[in-house]
Amino acid sequence: MKKSILIFCASIAILSLTAFGINSMNHHEIETPPTDSDELAVTEIETDDSADEEAASNIFMAIGSRFGGMTLAEIQEVTTMYDFLSEEDKQRNLNFSYIEVIEIIDEKESERRAGGYSTTFNQAQIDMLYNSGYSSNLKVQGNYSIKNPETGKMEKEYYSPHITIVPEYEAIYSEGIDGLLDYLRTNSMEAVVSSNEDKMRPAKLYFTINTEGKISKVSVRNTCGFKHLDDKLEVLMWEAPGTWEPARSATGETVEQELVLSYGLAGC
Repeated sequence: MKKSILIFCASIAILSLTAFGINSMNHHEIETPPTDSDELAVTEIETDDSADEEAASNIFMAIGSRFGGMTLAEIQEVTTMYDFLSEEDKQRNLNFSYIEVIEIIDEKESERRAGGYSTTFNQAQIDMLYNSGYSSNLKVQGNYSIKNPETGKMEKEYYSPHITIVPEYEAIYSEGIDGLLDYLRTNSMEAVVSSNEDKMRPAKLYFTINTEGKISKVSVRNTCGFKHLDDKLEVLMWEAPGTWEPARSATGETVEQELVLSYGLAGC
C-alpha cells in the first residue's frame, strides 16, 4: 500500500514538473534573429517646414509711409480741394459743401482740425496743411451731394483722401525694403504659424529713422490681435541688420522720418 502511494505521488510530481515546463516554454521569449517577414515597419515622421513657410509667406507685410505720400513742396502748392482729386473725379464736377482738414494721430482723428464752407481752402486750413511737418498724417474730407441716377434723388457723399507728408529724399535701407521684409518674415515664422490667420486684423507698427540713420522709436499702434506676434515684430525691428541712410529735406538737411510696417490682414 505504501509503495502504491509513493508511486502515485511521484507520478503527480512528474506531471506537475511537466506542466510547469510546458507553461514556461509558452511564456519564454526566444531570442532569434527576425526574418524579413518578422521585421516591424518603422515610419519616419518628418516635419514639413514648407507648410510653415507657406503660412508665413501668406501673411500680408508692407513698409512705407502711413498714407499716400506728398512732399512739403507738393503740399505747399495746394490751394483748393480740387488739388486732391484724381483726373477722373475732376470730370465729375463735384460741388463741395463743407471741407475739413484733420490730423490723424495714433491711428485716430485728432481734435487738430480746420473746416470751411468753400472749395478754396481758408487761411486756417492752409496753415494746417503747410505747417504740419514731415511724417504728419492728414485727412482732407469734402462733403458733397450727388443725384442718384436710379432714384433721381440727391444723396450726400464725401471724398476723403488721406495724406502723409514725406521728406523730399526718403530714408533708404541698405538691404532694400524687400530685404527687410524677408528678414521680418523669416524670423517671425514661428509666431505667425502659432497665430490664427483667419482671425488676424490689419496691424500697424510705427518706427522712426532719426537724423543719424538709427531706429529711435518702435511701437505697435494697431494690434493684429495676437500679442506674441506684435511683440516679436517689434523686437525684430529693433534688431534688424543693415543700416539706414537718413531722410533729407529739399535743402539736403537730414530729417527724421516715420515709417510704418503694415501686417496681418491686408486692409486700411
